[in-house]
Amino acid sequence: MRPFLVVVALAVAAGSVPAQSWEPKDQFRKKLAATEKRAAAAHIVLGKFAESERLFAVARHEFFRALELDAANADVHTALGLTQVDGKWVPDPRWLVHLSNDRPPDEIQDVLGKYRAKRRISGKATASDFEELADF
Repeated sequence: MRPFLVVVALAVAAGSVPAQSWEPKDQFRKKLAATEKRAAAAHIVLGKFAESERLFAVARHEFFRALELDAANADVHTALGLTQVDGKWVPDPRWLVHLSNDRPPDEIQDVLGKYRAKRRISGKATASDFEELADF
């Protein structure tokens, strides 16, 4: 009698689990999308740091790189001065666009050094994520 109950319990449990694809291509696509989202988030963090240090050209570069990796990320669109209107991202006329760095020449090298150190640390983590994906 007990084996019958075990089989019934397993059947009920199997029916409640959503079907997952075990196709390697599907798993790779999911892992790639997750890795790209994490990499985009890292670029956004770097961009916000650069923006806080008034390295606006560097920040824009980071935000555009994040946009390439995760085009659906609302944070990166907002950081680039876009607003959503009728489902489309359009330039926000209230946003002031800074295209160049706003630091005195004697300070820029120190601030760029801090940015590069943060980018190196972030780059190692991102490279590790992509390396895991490649191993898969």
